[in-house]
Amino acid sequence: TTMIDDQNSEIVNASQVSTANELVNQLPDGSSSMTIPLSKNRQKKLAKRERAQQAKRERKQREKEARIAKAIAEGRDLEAEEKFRIERTLAGDSKRRKQLVWDTEKLPIVQSNFEICLDCNFEHLMTDREIASLGSQIRYCYAYNKRAKFPCRFTVTNLSGKTLQHLQG
Repeated sequence: TTMIDDQNSEIVNASQVSTANELVNQLPDGSSSMTIPLSKNRQKKLAKRERAQQAKRERKQREKEARIAKAIAEGRDLEAEEKFRIERTLAGDSKRRKQLVWDTEKLPIVQSNFEICLDCNFEHLMTDREIASLGSQIRYCYAYNKRAKFPCRFTVTNLSGKTLQHLQG
């Protein structure tokens, strides 16, 4: 059977809707619960989302085919390029290049710039949720500082206990 989506005037296959119903009604362990019928509005939204995802997959496939066709028209050897890319990834060229940029350009800036120091000595006053949030913020600050145009010295003191475990895990 088919349904008509009034909002977009498209025909929606009922199997898509039932598949969406099954996905929504699955329990965390993977088993299905009793099927609870979804509202028409929810069914329409799920069908619309599925159509959008399918259109995205098709668009990406067309773009990939266009890139391949362009490369072939330019006379490039795609297999050799892919092999070279894999070799460079395995050899760690990107990491070495980033480290070279850090050592030559950014390290002198860091040494002449100011320092930010985070004191994590107040862990005993924090809840687990706050500790997790602190770990995320420290990671974000470190990453942002690494790629900043003018990085600074970044130090975290008294890092121990749950905060350290959260950062390591």
